[in-house]
Amino acid sequence: MKPMRYLHRERGSDRLDSQKNRMSGRIVEIYVSEGSTKGKVLVDGSYLHIPLFLIMNARVGDHVIIDAGIAIKKIEKNPSVAHVA
Repeated sequence: MKPMRYLHRERGSDRLDSQKNRMSGRIVEIYVSEGSTKGKVLVDGSYLHIPLFLIMNARVGDHVIIDAGIAIKKIEKNPSVAHVA
């Protein structure tokens, strides 16, 4: 019987970081499709159609965090913070 090496991996070597799959984007359009509120969200130059059912009072222009294809949280983008080169 061969030893089960996969059980002896270093701790955390094959775990997914839950934040690696998260992204943020800006809502550019809100619509209802098949009875569910969805948003057209701009993420890194691409538009994604994301369910917004976890976000209360979502508005066009809001920034949201997306995880597993669903907007999970509204975030504040601070426009007054500028990057100095």
